[in-house]
Amino acid sequence: MRRSIVFGVIAGIFTGIIALALAMVVSLALTFTNGAEVVIPGIFESWPGSAPNGSPQLRFLPNFAGMGIALIAWTAVITLLFVYLAKPRRRAAEGAKAQ
Repeated sequence: MRRSIVFGVIAGIFTGIIALALAMVVSLALTFTNGAEVVIPGIFESWPGSAPNGSPQLRFLPNFAGMGIALIAWTAVITLLFVYLAKPRRRAAEGAKAQ
């Protein structure tokens, strides 16, 4: 049980960070290719802009509180999934020992 919780937390944090980083890259790529604002509510937004000399820029505004809440929620879901999936295996192993 403890092992499932630890593995679930670790997997949830790593996959959550990777998903947030991927979403940032994709939103910046969409802003760059389409020239339109991309908003993921409560997490981050990106929009095109231009510097005073006229060169194009990509602007990005992260919401770290929103990212933290999303990461905590994702980690909780993954941890619950790990615990749920670990229970039948343990019971099956105990049933095999009894026979």
